[in-house]
Amino acid sequence: MNRLLLFLAMFIPSTMALSQLLHTNVSNNISDQTESSIAVSPVNGNNLLSVWIDTRDGFPKVLPGLGYSTDGGGTWQTYELHPSIVIGFNDTVNFTYCANHTAAFDRNGNVYCAFLAKDHYPDVPIRYNDYGAIVVARASWPPTSANSWTFAYVDSASQNDKPYITVDNTGGTGHDGNIYVVWTRFDSTRTQILYSSSTDHGSTFYAADTLATSSGISAGTSASELYLHSVTPLPKPTVTFVQGAIPAVGSNGTVYVAWEEPHPEAIPQLNASHIRMKMLPYGDHWSSEIELHPIC
Repeated sequence: MNRLLLFLAMFIPSTMALSQLLHTNVSNNISDQTESSIAVSPVNGNNLLSVWIDTRDGFPKVLPGLGYSTDGGGTWQTYELHPSIVIGFNDTVNFTYCANHTAAFDRNGNVYCAFLAKDHYPDVPIRYNDYGAIVVARASWPPTSANSWTFAYVDSASQNDKPYITVDNTGGTGHDGNIYVVWTRFDSTRTQILYSSSTDHGSTFYAADTLATSSGISAGTSASELYLHSVTPLPKPTVTFVQGAIPAVGSNGTVYVAWEEPHPEAIPQLNASHIRMKMLPYGDHWSSEIELHPIC
């Protein structure tokens, strides 16, 4: 009997907690939505922003779907973005294929969305040179309509993919509110991990830095690199491609970027990889690469 009471005492609270999980239909339409992302305000946990691929206008038109909530996700307001950027002398680029969305807040009442953007649907099969530009959208909170957003190029090259955005919300003098975007660039001969930043709340972005390339040599580093698992620098093996970069910001403003480097012999299975990172202390230079996970 005592064992039964103990089991019930443990099981019933856990089932009650599970029953309290709410499933909310954010997009509220029957068209396909994929590649969703969500962000929570660092100053008000009830403010949420979600972005995704939305095809409500009919494939092959693929636009950013967006939803925001001011009550902790209980209710959502949603709409599509129609990104466009004016370049040159009033030459407007209208993006009709957008993907790989990620979202972020700052502490100053702004929200951001980074995504891959093209003015046409990519070829099938996708060519190496038929990826898209990296664009960041910005709005003040709450972003009540599509007209709330402005758009800025992070990188206008056509071989980009997989952007990821984060914001420094540490409160540190000189770097709080800085925006950091990382992405992968594919072309016919190599892949690269690229990084850019903004210090004016997403109005403009600095020229991209190259953090790693598929040749195994990173810009600004030597062949001998720092590895966490050894006090002796070890040679970095040749890799076939780099991809999947994700940024993060430490409490002191240090920027960290981690990415994957599959080993050449594991490419067919993609089950053996290096996980590598670099860090950028505020006001300093990028570190040498640090290996977080060796070939498994």
